[in-house]
Amino acid sequence: MELARPHVKACYEYALRSGASASLFVSHIATGIFEIRAESVDRGLERLENALKDSVSLGEQMRVMSLTALVKAYEACGRPEPALRCMRELMQYFSERRKEQINALIAQGYDRPTGKSDEYLDLHAWKYREARLRAAAAEHDVVNARQDMLERLAITASLKEDPSGEHGYRVGKLAALMAKELGWDNGRCYMIEIAARLHDIGKVGIPDNILLGSQQLKDAERHFMRSHTIMGAELLANGDSPQLKMAEEAARSHHEWWDGSGYPKGLAGDRIPVHARIIALADVFDALTHGRPYASPWPKEQALSEIERLSGKQFDPSLASGFVELVRKLAAAHEDLDEFLASSARVSGFLTARKKLKAMLLEEHGHVSQERH
Repeated sequence: MELARPHVKACYEYALRSGASASLFVSHIATGIFEIRAESVDRGLERLENALKDSVSLGEQMRVMSLTALVKAYEACGRPEPALRCMRELMQYFSERRKEQINALIAQGYDRPTGKSDEYLDLHAWKYREARLRAAAAEHDVVNARQDMLERLAITASLKEDPSGEHGYRVGKLAALMAKELGWDNGRCYMIEIAARLHDIGKVGIPDNILLGSQQLKDAERHFMRSHTIMGAELLANGDSPQLKMAEEAARSHHEWWDGSGYPKGLAGDRIPVHARIIALADVFDALTHGRPYASPWPKEQALSEIERLSGKQFDPSLASGFVELVRKLAAAHEDLDEFLASSARVSGFLTARKKLKAMLLEEHGHVSQERH
């Protein structure tokens, strides 16, 4: 991708020099594709969608180019629904062009196309691709439905300790950003974000008197508390998507310690899956800085110092130093770090409905109080 960067830049500079709207349009397409592959998926897709809007005034050829780029981009990002939307528009264009060609041949006395038509061959290729996207979209719907159900269950579990229900979202965002720092591609960063949202799902089966009790748990209670890793892995077992398979491993292993003194299996070092090691860092940082019913929240710097202290014992030392640096960089860039990390929670239908219900109850409580006075 680093080799592509100067070429994309040169493409844009030459387009500016030419002053031709078509050249600028092509450079925007090239930049959008590059951003998707190398930098920001959302920014790249937004650039390509804007190019599609601009293509209206530039003719059919440019519209086909932008639609083709969007189909490939959305397909590469694992988003079959919008890819299918663009595909349908392309198919309509190809079908209409094919009809025009056939009508022109009939008007000239031919009863069918002769020779090989590139557009005819393209039409069949696009039809095959459309069928694949239809199947992928159907499968995607099933996976999304299961994932949504599991996320709701994980939020329910986290509400016992975190009234906002945003713990998993903050941990997921931090884990994904850490993975990006390590050079993971966008697909794997998305996978670890989803896996991290579900890492504590097993706590849904822990009785409140144990989960919300003091830190000085009895041996039997401590054993039961630790079982949430196994319960979580069982709930996520036999997942039908890569992110759910990663989530199963993360749920099981996010309490393993680098020195082997963690649970449930006492894994050590590189035997602990790397995504579980990343999620463990984000999980502990978020828990420390937001507190629990039995523990007050810590300042960010104190929490980071604790992570540094436990580097090589609880945490992978090569990851811990990078994580501390990342959090300090994020805290400097965002005035409200929690708001930034929990941004994905804003689109959670479950959390949105819960907040509306809470607001309604508070409003109702206020009316009742006023009536009594």
